[in-house]
Order: sequence, then structure tokens, then C-alpha cells
Amino acid sequence: LKWCACKVRTIMGSATGDASASDAQTSSPSAAQDGAGVMALPPKVSQATAGVEGEVVVRFATSEDGKNEGLVKALTDLVNEAYRGAVEGIVSNKDDFVRIDEEEMQERCHGIGYGAMKRFLVLAFIGDHVVGCCSCTLGWQGVDVLGQFGMLAVHPSFQRKGIATKLIDFSEKFCLEQGIVVMQCEERTCTDGSHPVSNWMMKFYQERLGYKIVKKYYSPKGSFSRGAVSVKDCEFLIYHKVINQDAYEKLQR
Repeated sequence: LKWCACKVRTIMGSATGDASASDAQTSSPSAAQDGAGVMALPPKVSQATAGVEGEVVVRFATSEDGKNEGLVKALTDLVNEAYRGAVEGIVSNKDDFVRIDEEEMQERCHGIGYGAMKRFLVLAFIGDHVVGCCSCTLGWQGVDVLGQFGMLAVHPSFQRKGIATKLIDFSEKFCLEQGIVVMQCEERTCTDGSHPVSNWMMKFYQERLGYKIVKKYYSPKGSFSRGAVSVKDCEFLIYHKVINQDAYEKLQR
């Protein structure tokens, strides 16, 4: 799979309208006006994406979640703490790194529409405690067959317990039901083998999840990212994974 997001656009065509649903069991997200706007969540989720596995419950965030100040703060703190743990050793001061603030987190809980692109927030709970989250996007960069997950974060006390995999699996299954053919994720990471977390994440994406690196951008030492300055040479990696092989092969013809 040697192609990147720009080639997806070339092969599959640029999407100018709303992404279409492909599974009647799951209602498609409501269309938003062009530009940013509040998105309605799918009112019905099929059993394939119900997301309850043992004691971990995975579900979409709702507008009610966005009104819950305690939950919004907990999510914001969770994401920033998880990311700071991941960038420790890559940046000069991990506490300078801010992935998200409460205002943006509240907006993500409501769901966001940018023209053809529809973004949702996926949450993982154990009991009443939120333990992880990720974003899930349809029509990434306006390409109607390209989905994306990002802002993947699990509370440090619950990491390496399969919660990240559950969040990603939920997102992939939902995107598949909505007609997505290829999933994308991105990671700014140290690729010289000297950073244990970076090494683990690259192995996780490629060996555990089946994603392939399709594009790399060089990010030199001293680069500024989200309030922090890097102390290592890094690369911004773009990963792809085909989630609908039959549809992908048809698009290649």
C-alpha cells in the first residue's frame, strides 16, 4: 500500500458533498452547513458498534456530555496527561505541551462539521470513570472514502490494557458502516530508535493494528509543537489501513 492522502484524493476523487452512509442499520450523521457547526450524533448505532466489552464501555460523546463541566475537564486533563507522558524525552519540557483545552473539548463532544468532513468524539468508560477517548472523522480532508482517527488517549493508570484498541476498533467499524474505505491516523514521533514510547507506538500501529506508513515529513530538533520545543529530530508519520478491501480494489480499476 504505497500511497498517501494526496494520492487517495487523486485516485478516488475529491468529495464536495456530505459523506454518504452505506449501512442502513446505522443512521448517517446529520449534514452540517459548510464550515464549522454543531453536529448531531447518529441517533442509532448498530450492534457492530455498540462497544460494550466486559467492564469497558465505548460510546460516542453527546451534547449532554459537552454540558457536563466535570466530564469536559476530566477529558481535557486525561488527554493532556497522556500526551505529556508520550512526548517526555522528545520535548524540552513536557508540561509545556498542551494538546487540547476545555473549550475545544466541549466543542468535540457536540460533534463538528467542516463541509464534507464530520468529526465525532469516542469515549471509553469503566463504570462512571472516563478512561480514554479518540476522535473519529468521516470524509477526512474532504475525501468521502477516507476516514480518520486521532487524539487517541488513555489514562496512564489504564494504559496497555487494550482500551486504545477498543477505541480504534469502534471507530473503524463505524467508519466502515458509513462507507469509508481507508482509515488514516497520524503521529509525530522519534524514529531513530532512541525513544521507547515512539518505538512502542510505531509497533502498535503497524503490527497490532495493521496500518502502513504512507508518508513522512521531517520535523527537526528545535521544532515548536503545541507549546513545547523538541529536543530530538522527529518525523510526522501518516498511516493508512484499508478497511473495505472489495471497495478499495474497485476504486483502483
